[in-house]
Amino acid sequence: MQYIFEIERITEKQPKDELQTRIAFVKAEVIHASEGTILYEMTIPVEYHYYGVYPDIKAIGKIVEDRKIKREAFFKLRRYIKKLRPFLELTEED
Repeated sequence: MQYIFEIERITEKQPKDELQTRIAFVKAEVIHASEGTILYEMTIPVEYHYYGVYPDIKAIGKIVEDRKIKREAFFKLRRYIKKLRPFLELTEED
């Protein structure tokens, strides 16, 4: 499987908390590696702050039924946001 991620927007979690938690809405595509067909397309909310990154596993589970792909998408998405976390800025205007 091949995974492609793109951040659509970033907002602050409401109500605001002490950790300044933000939510990144990530467009994800799961592609079959040998065939090149798109198996799943989804937008997953990922909460993150200084201490951790938490993709919404229920949002993934609503679209992806295969446990292996679901787990792999969760961990790859988590790693993707964790690496980009220092560079992510809010896209929502108040």
